[in-house]
Amino acid sequence: FDITSKDANTQEFAGEVSVGPVTGNVALEIPVVKEKSGLILGARSTYSDWILKSLEEESLKNSEASFHDVLLKYNHKFSDQTSLKTTGYYSYDRFSITSDSLYNYRNLIFTLQADHRLNEKNQGSLILANSNYNFNIEYDSQFNNNFTSGYTINETEA
Repeated sequence: FDITSKDANTQEFAGEVSVGPVTGNVALEIPVVKEKSGLILGARSTYSDWILKSLEEESLKNSEASFHDVLLKYNHKFSDQTSLKTTGYYSYDRFSITSDSLYNYRNLIFTLQADHRLNEKNQGSLILANSNYNFNIEYDSQFNNNFTSGYTINETEA
């Protein structure tokens, strides 16, 4: 499926910060060359581990639940017909709720897209993308049968 993030504001600096009961995020839009290029930087994270550690229930106190992700996108308009966009995204999730298993997921994505409008009816795009996904499970047992298992999916597309 196709997920598209917005382009950065090339006119003026903009930003927002949000703090919720379990998560926080920040997003910045930074013009690099006025009316031509801009940069978006966004980050989200949770502080649920801190909340879990403050609980009295022992099984929850020894649990983990966290995620964070970062997005960096640069867009540049060379002319009314030609533009370039590059995006990098990183996410990491880790959890173990009242369990002897620790699960973690990591995703690293990079895209480079060049767009050119040939005329009013025709346009072309060249897209290079790479996705690297990792999943791991760590099992820690009192019976000495511990294990770590996981896999990686690395895909490049043009």
